[in-house]
Amino acid sequence: MTHFGSAIDRELLGEIWNFALRLTATPQVAEQLVSKSYFTASVDGKLARPKETLRVKLLSIALATWLEECRALQRCSLEEGISMKFGAERNRYLPDGVNQLPHDERVALILTQAHHLSLEEAALVMGVNTDVLCTWLMRACACANRLASSQTQSIWSK
Repeated sequence: MTHFGSAIDRELLGEIWNFALRLTATPQVAEQLVSKSYFTASVDGKLARPKETLRVKLLSIALATWLEECRALQRCSLEEGISMKFGAERNRYLPDGVNQLPHDERVALILTQAHHLSLEEAALVMGVNTDVLCTWLMRACACANRLASSQTQSIWSK
């Protein structure tokens, strides 16, 4: 049995960091998210679901950790009377059309198009069935396809 840390290579960590950056829009916060995700995965140490790969597990942990942090910040801001709108700030690491999508649709598109996960893998990461994921993707693709057709290069090459 290999040690958890030895199973993660630079390429996989790079992919997790890119995903975190696409979620957070800030390199420093993305770095913290990757660290928390890696720590959580190393403490757990096993793949909990059938067909779950290390890649899917780390992406899933990163997404869950990010959503948990957003909810905690939102609760704090509501308790303190501060108005905070998550996702409203433009993420310069995503194409403009993708920035405007609702959260679930944006994450589904990022996982399947930018990170090339299969529908089953993306559904595992997001904790939904493939039918729900496909609905989100159909809505997201209309916007992304309009944007891609007006550009000469891939929208994910940024």
